[in-house]
Amino acid sequence: MYVVDLTLRSPPDEKIDDVANLQLLLHRKGVFVEPMIIVGEYATAKKRNIRNVKILDLEDLQAIINSLIGGNLEEARSKISS
Repeated sequence: MYVVDLTLRSPPDEKIDDVANLQLLLHRKGVFVEPMIIVGEYATAKKRNIRNVKILDLEDLQAIINSLIGGNLEEARSKISS
């Protein structure tokens, strides 16, 4: 299960911190989720962040859609969870 934030532009560090902090808060309450931010443009520089928040950007979304169009559900799923 994921805690997800959506944004159009590459997320600032504060947004990454907010999602990571929400994950920790939920963890303390016994809800185990992975943090993720979905971005509507390219966010390559933010994908490697110190808070280990997964960031899916436009490139990732296009690859997922192409996998789904090609009928490869497992490939699409692996792009989300890897």
